[in-house]
Amino acid sequence: MQFLLVWQGAKYPETFFWRGDNGWLPCRMEKAHMPDKKSPVYVSESISAGDIHRGDTLSLVPVTGGRFAIPREIPATAKNTLYYKTGGSGWLSFPVKKIVKIMAE
Repeated sequence: MQFLLVWQGAKYPETFFWRGDNGWLPCRMEKAHMPDKKSPVYVSESISAGDIHRGDTLSLVPVTGGRFAIPREIPATAKNTLYYKTGGSGWLSFPVKKIVKIMAE
């Protein structure tokens, strides 16, 4: 599973977690871009959180393995939601309304 989003916040995100049916998973965060305008395929590159700026396209991939306790602030009923923190913030979130499976050719 991969999420693509364009970052619009003034502060950069420090971390992302996915709260889905499989628990609480950290997300690998990379910068995504299209190598040329003709190709709809995104290429991802490693990036540190401090290098994220407004307008950057981010690729978020939930990573399995390891154990991360779900913070008490996260409702037990929360599902299909991306959670993130920016500098000094508590947990912020946005629900994922629709997940589309794209088959590779």
